[in-house]
Amino acid sequence: MFPRKTHLFWLLALIAIGIGSLQWLQSNEPALEPQGGIPLAELLGEQEGFARVEAPWSFSFPQDHGAHSRYRTESWHFTGHLASEQEAHFGFQLSFFRVGLKPPEAPPRPSAWGAKEIYRGHFALTDVNQGRFRAFERFSRAALGLSGADSSPTQVWVENWRIQALGEENANFRLRATADGASIDLTLRNLKPPLLPNNDSSGQAGVFYSYQFTRLGAQGTIQRGNQIYPVKGLAWLDRAWGAVPVPAGPVVWDRFLLQLDDGRELLIFRLRRRDGSGTPINSGFLVDRAGKIQSFDSEALTIEILDYWESPKDGTPYPARWRFHLPAQGIDLRLTPAVANQELNLLLRYWGGLVQVRGQEKGKKIKGQGYVELIGYGA
Repeated sequence: MFPRKTHLFWLLALIAIGIGSLQWLQSNEPALEPQGGIPLAELLGEQEGFARVEAPWSFSFPQDHGAHSRYRTESWHFTGHLASEQEAHFGFQLSFFRVGLKPPEAPPRPSAWGAKEIYRGHFALTDVNQGRFRAFERFSRAALGLSGADSSPTQVWVENWRIQALGEENANFRLRATADGASIDLTLRNLKPPLLPNNDSSGQAGVFYSYQFTRLGAQGTIQRGNQIYPVKGLAWLDRAWGAVPVPAGPVVWDRFLLQLDDGRELLIFRLRRRDGSGTPINSGFLVDRAGKIQSFDSEALTIEILDYWESPKDGTPYPARWRFHLPAQGIDLRLTPAVANQELNLLLRYWGGLVQVRGQEKGKKIKGQGYVELIGYGA
């Protein structure tokens, strides 16, 4: 179990999928405005008939990789970095978000188009060698096979985008997605045990169950146009289900998912007001080669922004290079985007992309790759 002080990190981690919790600002900030014409607060608000997070969860795999329809909202979020033998380099994202419209026990709707759930999916691909980034988004009701989830085999899908659990206890997955000449077909095999947070939520509204797999070995193919690339690399999975809180207020939040070449991972989260006032909240943890976790907070971590990139959409500035310093561990890292423009102009607009990691630990060089997600800058 994680120490309780890391629970805030896990609560905020859902922002990576597009919905997060900013409860620390709710007392003095305006409510979230609708995005893309969809009233999120109304859609994701409390509703009778859905299960609440009231007790610690007993995780079981592969069952928990599938849907938990008794709960109102749920997310699957994969990111990864891949390379071919010809040294073509790629980053990818594949995410699904499920929203329950009616509890599972509600009477079926008479129309074949009637649905108790809707799904959102987003798929993004970074081609490092070509300096190109593409992002796609889909919404579909869980009716007529358009989207949904099965338990045999354990899988979820949005049209022809699909996540399937392959193994018993080893968290193997197959990911498939195709859109406008870009596609992935990947098999993921777990290289570390899952990270399971302390879910002692005591039934508080807006709390969810969650876990992460921080190091999944990836193998398969990427297609761009008529070119197919056999690739290998690493991926990361974020999972959550429960009652997702709705964000509020003009804030920005940055999330860093870093996989070092020496077998360790760093999860870092930074939350601050957009106008620069107040003190940012930094938190995270370091996962060693065996899966042991060392958590840290703002006092143990310094984050310095070294450069900015301006969106061609409207000139919005995003941080573009960073320096991380963890004095207690002797770690000093610099992060650089693999491609400058990895902005997703979807229902939720944010910068989410592949970065290169270089630095030192007590005088010894270390390196790796990872994903960074910057949300709230272009709001």
